[in-house]
Amino acid sequence: MDQEVTEIANFKFNSLRKYMHPIYSRLNRNLHESHKRKKEILHDTVPDFYRRLRTYRGLSLDEVAHGSAFSAEELGAFETKRLPPTFAMEMAYCKACGGHMEFEFFAQQVHEFFHPTVKTSKLEVAESALKQWGVMIPGVDYQDLHATKGKILDFVR
Repeated sequence: MDQEVTEIANFKFNSLRKYMHPIYSRLNRNLHESHKRKKEILHDTVPDFYRRLRTYRGLSLDEVAHGSAFSAEELGAFETKRLPPTFAMEMAYCKACGGHMEFEFFAQQVHEFFHPTVKTSKLEVAESALKQWGVMIPGVDYQDLHATKGKILDFVR
């Protein structure tokens, strides 16, 4: 009896956060590397993040390029690490893929990757998401936004 084997990096989970888990695991596994090594890791991780975001949404490079200032060739060069990212390019992916919330979470993970002693509470991320996009994160008591700064809520992964 033959069994089909799928690597976890290629498995399409039913939630974007779970699908991005290999990206976040890569950062967490390397928290204690040197600053120089972390920059190298991030150089490889950023394009992977946007490629995974695009593939999770089932979009082609042409579909992401449509309505942006970038060609599919430029986006392909970015995803294959031949072209460095720009903020405008990252925002083109977020817009086409509806990935603003995941981008916010990724940015926080990158910040914590370079500053492992700094952890932002779920409440602070929820407040940012509410202010920027009007999006409420499930499981957050928004009445707590007026609580003292010391209150910390954990992310559930």
